[in-house]
Amino acid sequence: MAQYEYHTALVEDLAFELTRYGNLIAGIVRAEIDPTFRFEQGALLIRYGIDILWPDSTYRPEFSEQEIAGERQPYNGLSDYLRVRTTRKLSEASCGSPRTIAGRQNPETPPP
Repeated sequence: MAQYEYHTALVEDLAFELTRYGNLIAGIVRAEIDPTFRFEQGALLIRYGIDILWPDSTYRPEFSEQEIAGERQPYNGLSDYLRVRTTRKLSEASCGSPRTIAGRQNPETPPP
């Protein structure tokens, strides 16, 4: 059960990061190709919540200016992401529910 919870939380975190990257790509397309790209639809949003007992919230995840300065990325690939996972905003690794079997997760030592 702990391994299932670990992987479920990891997928939630990766979905949040994917939304962050989607907003970055849309911003680049607007800046360099088409200023009206996704004008009607707006930014990508994600509903994110801790567990079934607490309400979820809607977020518009984006990279900070420091994270994308000099065209660099905060991580390259899954192994890099796992190292910085606890520093990411709203990561399940840092704010996950302690009521689960896995509890707050240490991404460097996933459950067996």
